[in-house]
Amino acid sequence: MPPRSAFHIFSRPQAVILPLLFSALASIACGYATVSYDSPQDTPIESDLVGKWSSDNCFGLEDRFNDPIQGWPCSWSLNQDHTFTMTDVPEWFLSAEWQLARNSGDGTWSIDRSPNERWVVHFDFDSVNGQPGFFPRDLGILGSESPYSLFVFVGDADAGFTILFERDPSQ
Repeated sequence: MPPRSAFHIFSRPQAVILPLLFSALASIACGYATVSYDSPQDTPIESDLVGKWSSDNCFGLEDRFNDPIQGWPCSWSLNQDHTFTMTDVPEWFLSAEWQLARNSGDGTWSIDRSPNERWVVHFDFDSVNGQPGFFPRDLGILGSESPYSLFVFVGDADAGFTILFERDPSQ
């Protein structure tokens, strides 16, 4: 007797259709677990980014794999002359430290493309808490068209923790 396959109880069409159906259902189910962050197709207009961007829930993580803790307000002010100020931004945004310290600083900003082809606001710091010499950082631009939001992933991007910044509507 010839060896039987795992699908010996199904006819040939069922043996082909069932794995394809399972694969399609798994793809759909996994799609619901991912988060979609639309980015503009064209270069965002600078005037759409000038203004004060705030979040009422800036937070840290106890470490990079834990749930978020201790939310507080923080903000970025982007000026027309390409200078910025940030207020009460969490420590992890500026360094590899997972401390809950809050930082304020200033510098210059620009619109840039990230390596994964997303539009970002790029920040070059003049100082943070009165100290010079910090590495540049980016905030992602969220939305396919204006009005945008700005965002940053917290910890592992696959975990889906983000801080969203909304622009003050009076700006």
